[in-house]
Amino acid sequence: MDGSRGLRSFFRLLVGLAVIAALLPAALTASAAPPPLYARPTGHTIPAAFRPLWEQTGGMDGLGGPLNEATITNGVTEQWYAVGRIFQRGTSAPELAAVGKEFTQSHFLPLLTTDAFKARAKPSGSAPANWTYVAATGHWVANGFNTLWTQKKALLGDPISEELTENGATAQYFLYGRLELDPAANNVARITQLGILGHGPADPSINAPSGADQIGEAPIRDIQGVTPHQGHWVLVNLVQQHLWAFDGNTLVQDLDVSTGTDAHPTPVGSYTVQQRFLSQEMIGPGYDLPNVPYVQYFGNDQLSWGEGYSLHGTYWHHNWGHQMSHGCVNLPTSFAAFMWDWANVGTPVEIIAG
Repeated sequence: MDGSRGLRSFFRLLVGLAVIAALLPAALTASAAPPPLYARPTGHTIPAAFRPLWEQTGGMDGLGGPLNEATITNGVTEQWYAVGRIFQRGTSAPELAAVGKEFTQSHFLPLLTTDAFKARAKPSGSAPANWTYVAATGHWVANGFNTLWTQKKALLGDPISEELTENGATAQYFLYGRLELDPAANNVARITQLGILGHGPADPSINAPSGADQIGEAPIRDIQGVTPHQGHWVLVNLVQQHLWAFDGNTLVQDLDVSTGTDAHPTPVGSYTVQQRFLSQEMIGPGYDLPNVPYVQYFGNDQLSWGEGYSLHGTYWHHNWGHQMSHGCVNLPTSFAAFMWDWANVGTPVEIIAG
């Protein structure tokens, strides 16, 4: 009898250990799951479920900072980032949204009927150097685009077009994104910030939620020691590559911009808007840009507006938050349109180094 009871106890112990062993991996996985991630530069939180995909596609150097808090519509959770969008249906795995395809359909529908979007059969023989043929979609990726695409394939997905020309600039569409050549910077290949084009600038920031990890540095959102002006005025911080539009002491709107490169710096100083053109051709060393929109030249007693420094819309790149220009302050075109109505001749423009 004692031996029988001991045997039964031993078997119960084995069963218990088996159950614990089965549950242990799941428990360890749950405990290892990362918390949400608060991105200080944009003031928004990447959900825990989205964080692994966001990190796998490059993080701040891939999709970029979140532009809003995640929203749920009809059971679909989604969040916009500078370069794209992540979504999740119910409890399924998060996915990258096909923003490259969406963008052509919503903004450039006529493009889809052009030859650039028609699949090609792979010709016989070997491909040219630095060319890649993607059989799944029937398109080539070549030269500078191929180099960048090879590095960012997980972020961009397969090509859905050949190279094409839009507004005088060379571009190519991919399932999850778009590449463009910057004609004002020796045709450097860059990833288009389709998230900002689709969503707009980042929503007003929120405080970091309790328990979230944090990344990056928060932009300065006050007047930064500059004496405020009465009425509308503009502040540009060259280190942060950021612009603030104030009404007196009240912040009206702010966003990342692109100012002059180190070789062609934007001048620090106190200026006013002195001349405006709704549209203008800009020509300089290495660039010829027709129909630059919403141009507002600034200057002062020491720097004439005729020197060519201005706030203006930008269609040839979307690389906000990085030095890009020959000295002007490049703005997203939608924001430049806002600035055109909001500012006028005489509006103060303060440009500080950082």
